[in-house]
Amino acid sequence: MTPTAGSTNPSKAQTDRRPDFFAGFDLAAEILSTVPASTLRSRTPCPGYDVATLVSHLVGAANPSVSRSSEAPSSAQSLS
Repeated sequence: MTPTAGSTNPSKAQTDRRPDFFAGFDLAAEILSTVPASTLRSRTPCPGYDVATLVSHLVGAANPSVSRSSEAPSSAQSLS
């Protein structure tokens, strides 16, 4: 049997992962809020990334996703 347009496959049901996604950003925001400004130019284990660049990378990854959802928690929105 060939699937038709609009048919669904119960074995591949979509799960709303946004709560987990935003919980991850809440945790990241909590951790990032403890980073002292004096350490922003410190090295990280990631080649080519100091602390400030790594933070910017995380925030940049959040922007497209956060801007697409009206249900973003306030801490995730503050990262944008």
